[in-house]
Amino acid sequence: ASTPNSNINKEDALEIEVFKDPYIVHNQVKSILCMPILTTTPNSSASTSNSSTSSSSLSSSSSASSLNSSSKQKLAIGVPTLKGILYIENATTISTFSRARVELLKVLTHQIAISLENVMLTKLKLEEAERNKTNQEQFIDMICHEIRNPLNGIYGNVEMIQEILNSIPPQPFPSQHIESLNAIKECAATILECAKHQKVIADDVLNLSKLDANRIELLPTWFRPHFICESVLRMFSVVTNKNKINVCIVNSLPERLNIIFGDGERFKQVLINLMSNAVKFTEVGGRIEMRLEGKGKEKMRVEVKDSGIGMDEEEKGRLFRRFGQGNRRTSERYG
Repeated sequence: ASTPNSNINKEDALEIEVFKDPYIVHNQVKSILCMPILTTTPNSSASTSNSSTSSSSLSSSSSASSLNSSSKQKLAIGVPTLKGILYIENATTISTFSRARVELLKVLTHQIAISLENVMLTKLKLEEAERNKTNQEQFIDMICHEIRNPLNGIYGNVEMIQEILNSIPPQPFPSQHIESLNAIKECAATILECAKHQKVIADDVLNLSKLDANRIELLPTWFRPHFICESVLRMFSVVTNKNKINVCIVNSLPERLNIIFGDGERFKQVLINLMSNAVKFTEVGGRIEMRLEGKGKEKMRVEVKDSGIGMDEEEKGRLFRRFGQGNRRTSERYG
């Protein structure tokens, strides 16, 4: 003998069990629609039209779900990945999920899948960019290490030249030869100063990761600002003499600031950058002035003033942009 419930199939039984759920009972849910959010990775043999980044399918109303034929066809040519489920419930049972609404929801799940995949692609691009940045930093570090190796040779040879020059007695030579000898000594000292600065630059690049992390280290010591200014001017003496540029230092520091406590190498690097621009943009026969003055009891101000081309207000607005120059004509003329 059969009972009234003996003809209930599995899907109907599942539906009955679903609607016994406490949440469903409490909220008086009458209709449920579930739509899977799928992203599909197409196979290499798939056509361009089938290389969509996502596919969606519709479940049946009243809590039973199944893939439609369009989604099944897409899954046959790609590898689907379930990213989520769009769950919609309603307290009505008649015309709850019309065909128009279902089509709209299919478009919605499709757009959600595309958005999720775009987020994933963006994440992959960011990871790739981070790897490229790491590789670039490692390459720069390697180059800087290679630069340092010949610098050590320059150091040693220049110091040896200085020792030989200093050991030569000036007595047997005519005055003009003594002047030439002194000029050679100055050139050797300048080469040594340039090599030292090149080493500082290489060290700075090696510390690029520290700069990015705002962990650059300062090595403060007692130093005389005037002496560093003189060494910087010696580094540019060949160019300034060639172009007949009048270079001078105006030192108006009070006695208490003639020796200061700070990172002398960083201070020197700033001066070199300022002098490099001044020499670059000053015409033949021009003037460059390096001025030192006190600011209050414990501060010092340094200025590098030249008779170069100057800047208008628009160019001043671009002054601190990285790798920026005044205008295209400036780049073409001065490099």
